[in-house]
Order: sequence, then C-alpha cells, then structure tokens
Amino acid sequence: MGLDGVELVMAFEEAFGVAIEDVDAEKMLTPRAVIDFIESRVGAGTKRICLTRRAFHGIRGRLMTMGFQRQVIRPNEPLARFFPKSSRRRLWVEARGSYSKLQWPELVRTPVLQNLINLVPLVVASVTLIAIFGRLMPNVFGPFALAGLAALVSWLVLMRMTQSQCRRFPRLVTIRDLAVRVAGFTEPDRANQRLSRAEIAGTVKQTILDQLGIPEAAYHEDKDFIRDFGVG
Repeated sequence: MGLDGVELVMAFEEAFGVAIEDVDAEKMLTPRAVIDFIESRVGAGTKRICLTRRAFHGIRGRLMTMGFQRQVIRPNEPLARFFPKSSRRRLWVEARGSYSKLQWPELVRTPVLQNLINLVPLVVASVTLIAIFGRLMPNVFGPFALAGLAALVSWLVLMRMTQSQCRRFPRLVTIRDLAVRVAGFTEPDRANQRLSRAEIAGTVKQTILDQLGIPEAAYHEDKDFIRDFGVG
C-alpha cells in the first residue's frame, strides 16, 4: 500500500486496535492482504483486542489531523508537547472531537486556584452568619440556610469566572495516560472480543469504502489499492 495510504492505514489501526508498521503496510496491496494481516493479530484463537491500543491509534489520528507527524506521536510522549499551555484549551477541545466528556476529560484548574475557590464560599458563609446573628435574628434555621445559599452562589460564580484558567491536565502526563483514560470509558465489554474472519472482512470493507469513497459495487478483496482504488 505504501506510505501514501497513511490515512487508510490509520483507519485500520483505529478500527482494530493494532499497530501496522510501515514495512507491513507496504505489503498490503489488496484488501485480502489487509484481512490476512488483521486476522493474524486479532482473529479468533489469537490475542484479544487491546482497547488502550485502539484508543492510542484514535488519538494519534486526531493529532495528525492537527498537523503533527505520525512518527512523533508515541505513547510516552508528554501531552504538553502537543498541547502547549498558551493554546491548550482550544487544542484540547479540537482533539476531543466526538469523544464524550467522560471519555475525554476536562482540563482542570491548578490545585492552588481550586483550593482558593473552595475556601472563599466558607468565608462568605461565615461572614453571612456573623452579620445575621449580629442582628439577633430569632430564627436559627433561616441564617444557616441563607449562609449556605450565599456560599453556593459565590462558589458557582468563581467557578464560572475562572473557567478560562482550566489549563492543567487532570492527572495525565503522557499520550499513554490519555489513551488509558479514553479506553477505560469505551465499551469495556469489547476487551475480550475475538473477531472471526467474516467480521474482520466486513470491517475492512466498510473502512475502505468510507475512507476512499468508492461504490460498493467496485469493491473486491483481490483488487489492487493503487491500480484499482486509486490510492496515490
């Protein structure tokens, strides 16, 4: 298939959670060759699908669409290399794509700022109680309810005002950490899945049709990617 089919190779990697090295990709001249390779990795009777690996390939694909070269996106690379602090919030949202907020975590505030935000409502509540009891209000429940409301409102206001300061990774350091997080909230039941050749062939076919935009009638497992499908 060659290096010109990188996007198609990435799509296979993401669909099956396998790593396809350049030397292997160059031998995949037909869909049948792709199916044979995938079956040797995740077919029935072979090893299980690794959801973390699948998540990594998905993340790598997103980063490549953002302009990063395939070879520099490795599991142990720090997230800060791809998400510099100056533009982190924008790039983080761009990379998230269709992932849910559960799969792709939100950036967080620094511990110092978050602790300050949590402290201010306590101060507000205390001041409110002092002011109320200073007037000797007879109803005890009322002052505490009012103080609690004041604390909640102040906390919500501060959280909103400091939203733009959320630029810290939530206990994530490397691309691998992010892949583990994404995989942990992505169809965990599929971790034990083993695929039949028919299932692999169907996914390979659909991936090729989607990526290359060719009609289904033009597809055949023995057709050549370059000569018949126009992979340049």
